[in-house]
Amino acid sequence: MKKLTLMLISFVLLAISTLSAQSYIGYLSDNYSGIYGLISNPANIADSRFRADINLIGSSGFIGNDYFGIDINEVFKINYDFDEASKTLKDENNFSGNLDLLGPSFMFNLSDKSAIALFTRGRVFGGLLGVSGQLIENVEEDFDDNTDFFIENNDFNFSANAWSEFGLTYAQEIMTKGEHYL
Repeated sequence: MKKLTLMLISFVLLAISTLSAQSYIGYLSDNYSGIYGLISNPANIADSRFRADINLIGSSGFIGNDYFGIDINEVFKINYDFDEASKTLKDENNFSGNLDLLGPSFMFNLSDKSAIALFTRGRVFGGLLGVSGQLIENVEEDFDDNTDFFIENNDFNFSANAWSEFGLTYAQEIMTKGEHYL
């Protein structure tokens, strides 16, 4: 029983941690998602409730780090000062981010059971790992000339990937049995 409970808790924690990894969260799994449903599953357009869907541009992005922390509720206040944000200087601070642009795209239904779509998309992912928090602090403070300092930054790395996608999708509903369809 303990093993089953531990497995269940592990599964729930794993599911929660992976749910936030998708772009355009909330737009992907609905019958009214149109061209956005195509991103996660091209077959979604076969069951689209839209006769046609045209997208000029859409974006989704994320920036994360373990150095600089802000209270998102405070940021939108008129007199918010970013100097009040909390900073966590570590020997190895990490930064990551992504940008996902859905360009000009269109989808239209050919019949009640089939649809066609054409989409364009550009994506960029990047990460800077293992950077000395003291180095970041000194860069931010413009390196005070009157203070000696030593920074050791042996194992930091940077990586980035960028690519574009162009897609043509055709989806057809083959069989329907109640709530299930193929």
